[in-house]
Amino acid sequence: MLWEAIWKAEDNARATGGIGEAFKAVDGVPTSVAAPEAYQAMESGVVDTVAFAQHAHLSFGTINEASWWTANLNPGTVNCPIVVNNDAYDMLGDAEREALDSSIDESIEHYLDNYAELLARWDDVLEEKGVEKVMISDEELAKFREVAAGPIRDKWIEDMSAQGLPAEELYDLVVNTLEETRASN
Repeated sequence: MLWEAIWKAEDNARATGGIGEAFKAVDGVPTSVAAPEAYQAMESGVVDTVAFAQHAHLSFGTINEASWWTANLNPGTVNCPIVVNNDAYDMLGDAEREALDSSIDESIEHYLDNYAELLARWDDVLEEKGVEKVMISDEELAKFREVAAGPIRDKWIEDMSAQGLPAEELYDLVVNTLEETRASN
């Protein structure tokens, strides 16, 4: 089984939040390590794996310690918001507030363009670094979804609904949007 070949029970994984919970469901040990410390934690053996998006593996150097990368395992994402202090924002003059507000769309476009460029050359980066690209079978991915994603999703929907949020609707919106996006690619 490919999953067991790359993931050993009780491996320490730098995986936070829901991603950590997903790895815990398959007997991994989620380990909270700050992103800037992930390379050193991997190099020293504190963690065996690091769950990052491609850009973070490059930014924090963990790709230089990697021997494999799962090409089709996407256990989720960590929320990476950009926040602005309300008091500081309120103290801005009209021109400064307009400059900040009007830069949002351009900033997002710049981020997405750079990320697309990285994804276009990712296979070359893996080859250059000598990192094996691993594909997990559909059967193993289905098991992972059943064991990890299902219970975590259900708990999130329950918790968010209890807070008065339209959790099921939000979840369905994200799933449907992803399916539509994948179908259009």
